[in-house]
Amino acid sequence: HTNKICPFAQRAWITLLEKKLPFDTIKVPLTGEMNKMKAVGNTKGTQWSDYTVDEVFEMKKKYKENINSTGEVPTVVDTDGTIVPESDVVSWYLDDKYPEYGTRLLPGDPVKMAQLNTMMKIIPGTIGNLYGLLRNQDPSKDDEMIDSIHAKLTKVISLADKKGPYLLGSEISYVDIMFMPFYDRFRNLLPHYRNRELFPGKEAGIRWQKWADAVTERDSFKKTSQPKEFLIASYAGYAGDRGRSQ
Repeated sequence: HTNKICPFAQRAWITLLEKKLPFDTIKVPLTGEMNKMKAVGNTKGTQWSDYTVDEVFEMKKKYKENINSTGEVPTVVDTDGTIVPESDVVSWYLDDKYPEYGTRLLPGDPVKMAQLNTMMKIIPGTIGNLYGLLRNQDPSKDDEMIDSIHAKLTKVISLADKKGPYLLGSEISYVDIMFMPFYDRFRNLLPHYRNRELFPGKEAGIRWQKWADAVTERDSFKKTSQPKEFLIASYAGYAGDRGRSQ
C-alpha cells in the first residue's frame, strides 16, 4: 500500500526492488491530496482523476478500517497476512524475513551494524530539519537551518566508510535506503524553494556526491524516482505563502 508522492513509501518500494521480491501495489490517497480535492470539489489534475472525490475518500476510509488505522503509507501485507506498517520497520522486516532474496541490506558484521544504528540516530532528525527548512516562512532563519542540516550530514559522513561509495562500503544497505527518497526530493526542493543546496561543502560534500552518484545509478532508484517538476508541484504546499526563493 503506497503513494508515489510519499518518500516513506518510496523506502519500501526501493527495498522490495532491491530484495527482488514479487509484490502487488495498491495506491492509497494521502491526506494532503484529499484536502486539496475537497477544497476544489474535484480530482482534476491529480493522480486520482479517474475517481470522484467521494470515491477517493471511501478508499482512504476502507484502508484505515482494514489495513492501517493511521491512514499512513507504506504498509506491507505479507503473503501470510502479516500487516507491517512504518517505512523503517517494513524495510527491516523484509530483509530479516527474506535474507535469501536479492540484496542483503542488514550487515552481518557487528561493526557495520553499529555504524548503521549510529547513523540512524542522526538521519531522522536531519529529515525533520529538511522539512522544517522547506516550511520556514522567515528568510532570516534559512542560514541557521541549513547550517544545522549540513552539520548533521557531515556527522553521518564522518561515520561512513571512507571509500564507499555507499555509506557502509561497496554494497548498498538499509541505511542508504532510509535516506535515498529524501535525497531524491530535497536535491530539487531546496534549490527551488529555499535557494540552498542539500549537501555541505568541502570533503563531506564530495563524499556525499560520490554516494549520490552511486545510488542514482541503481535500478531501484531510477524506477521509483519521480520527475523534478512533479515533486516541485507536489511540495508547493510545504513551501507555504513564501513559495519560491528568489
